[in-house]
Amino acid sequence: MSEKLDKLIERAEELLAVLKLVADDMKQLVIALKPYTGQATAQETAVQETAQSVTLETVRNSFSEDLRSLLGFQENEEYVIIKPQAFLGSENFARIAEIVKKFNGEYVSAGKGSYFRVPKR
Repeated sequence: MSEKLDKLIERAEELLAVLKLVADDMKQLVIALKPYTGQATAQETAVQETAQSVTLETVRNSFSEDLRSLLGFQENEEYVIIKPQAFLGSENFARIAEIVKKFNGEYVSAGKGSYFRVPKR
């Protein structure tokens, strides 16, 4: 019985991996098609509206609620600083890095003190 359960769990994990790939592909397709419809996501709109200057609030609002709950936001004269408040995992890290990159930001690796920063311009 344990062997059957293990095989079912393994199969479920495989299906989840396939579904994630399909979902990621669909997301990329929607993003690629939006310019042809004149639509933009809230995140893209926030980035476009702030091409001149970046504020902490604009950066914060470019993240979905689930990502915001994992992050702390601060600012100094030059940058908006985004610090993880918990372990992000590779998927959340990639999502955050993608948004930061749209603001011409970067990841600063400093062990437990690592953070993302976005220039205010």
